[in-house]
Amino acid sequence: MLRPNTKFGGSRTTAPEGDVDDSWARAELLVDVVFDCMEQSMSRGEEIEVRGFGTFQVRSYRAYKGRNPRTGQVVDVTPKRLPHFKVSTELAARVNGGRRSTEASAAAEPIKSRAPVAT
Repeated sequence: MLRPNTKFGGSRTTAPEGDVDDSWARAELLVDVVFDCMEQSMSRGEEIEVRGFGTFQVRSYRAYKGRNPRTGQVVDVTPKRLPHFKVSTELAARVNGGRRSTEASAAAEPIKSRAPVAT
């Protein structure tokens, strides 16, 4: 029986017998190539859409005055560009067991009824 290892960076499946190193090396190479292409595209400011999974994009942030949490000293924060991921509605529905994210949050919170007001 194959069991996935869920630790980040170690998603190799463990097999009881057999040589999986060749398959693992190919898969690792493929994933590395895909991630390198994504990194290059995002460094150029391009958006990457994976249908049914989500969208990767770069968001630009302006410079601002921040505060050092230890000392309380005001510091200048330089402008920066950071990657952002937005999950697709299809993936969100699958993660929430077939429900849309708004339906899942509504199902998680019980409906509070108001007592009738006596007149």
